Amino acid sequence: MNPLPLYRVSHWLYCHRLKRLARIVYRINVFLSGCSIPPQVEMGVGCKFPDYGIGVVLNGNVRLGSRVTVLPNVVIGQNVRRLGEVSTIMVCIDDDAVIGTGAKIIATGTLTIGARAVVGANAVVLRSVPADTTVVGVPARILSENARTSTEEPLC
Repeated sequence: MNPLPLYRVSHWLYCHRLKRLARIVYRINVFLSGCSIPPQVEMGVGCKFPDYGIGVVLNGNVRLGSRVTVLPNVVIGQNVRRLGEVSTIMVCIDDDAVIGTGAKIIATGTLTIGARAVVGANAVVLRSVPADTTVVGVPARILSENARTSTEEPLC
């Protein structure tokens, strides 16, 4: 089952201060889809979770831009040092980014994945990623810069 429709319902309920009902819809979504997207997550239009978002786990302090693609078994969270500590660390993934299968994005401070960046499969991202780059490995390192120049022809 696609997790996005129930996420949208739980997010709407959360934004309208019906937090208990939002939490119930969130739990139903986790049970039906196997994908954990808390209602606190901010998500732009056109985000995709191919293969029904199987195994995707997002922290509540995540902001996804428009047209972000999150492949299966991705974990986006934060490194909490003390039990019960409330954190305001944000993970921002800008527009048109692609997060590869099995990637782990672990924030110890505010972390940003730039626009049109690609995070390779099974990469472990511990620091911000600049826009238009590809990162791979454990820990993630820049493999290439994907900057398009104005003289390039658009892909059709």
